[in-house]
Amino acid sequence: QAIPLTWDPYIQVIGVDGPTALERTSAIRGELERNPLLRYDWGDLTPCYSGDWESRIRRAASDEDFESNGTRVRAFGMTEGNRGGTHGPWRPSTALFDDPDSEESSRSQLQRDANMAKLDGAVDFGLEPRTGRTFLLGTPHHPDAMVCRVTTLEQYRAAWRTVRFRLVDEQGVILYPAKWTTEEIALSRNKNPEKFASEMGDEPPAQGNRPFHTVHQYDREVYQDQVLPSVLAFDPSMGRTNKSDFQALVNLRGPTAEGWILVWRAWLLRIPDPLA
Repeated sequence: QAIPLTWDPYIQVIGVDGPTALERTSAIRGELERNPLLRYDWGDLTPCYSGDWESRIRRAASDEDFESNGTRVRAFGMTEGNRGGTHGPWRPSTALFDDPDSEESSRSQLQRDANMAKLDGAVDFGLEPRTGRTFLLGTPHHPDAMVCRVTTLEQYRAAWRTVRFRLVDEQGVILYPAKWTTEEIALSRNKNPEKFASEMGDEPPAQGNRPFHTVHQYDREVYQDQVLPSVLAFDPSMGRTNKSDFQALVNLRGPTAEGWILVWRAWLLRIPDPLA
């Protein structure tokens, strides 16, 4: 079966942050410049330029934004604006999201929604109409992470073709025996079962085991007379302008016998700068 080939005029590589995306584009550029097998197979493919292979890499550009054979490759972090860019007459033809979220960037619902909005914006509004393509490669750091949404939610199933990988299949057969032995797998799984399941088993972590993840509603009267450790947490916003963040004072009590940390009282304050 013939491999379908497509010439992409503008490829965006999007990572969790700018330096991570730059590592990807730097590696791509290094392969184009130094891999003899690529030179052997594609050295005569010159859609826009002529001359020797090296001259077709625009050396004046950086690893995060370069051109080869008329194709522009550019790196972006998830917090950077990747919309509105063009390469000659073309808008981006391919957006490659390579591990665009992490444990740190998937902790809150707000972060996860922002990550998904970035992906939706690139797919629906940032690419060349009708011909643009998006690839998402990732690890299920959270049950609500991007890779979990596009592979499980109904509204994405019609638009996405999904492939999921794991180290061991349902029957316990090692799918990559050349790289992993049974003993190595057992050692890695026993060290951190949840991390192993996420990284190697294509299973998101069990969020219920994580502290502070579940919101507990309680009646104040139940704990009113209980003697519990108490702490006052303070978020010291400077409050220098009327538009600055609120200062927060939070009185926490617990843990209770059930293991809860109670938000006993909370105050939001905005103290203006006395010199303003």
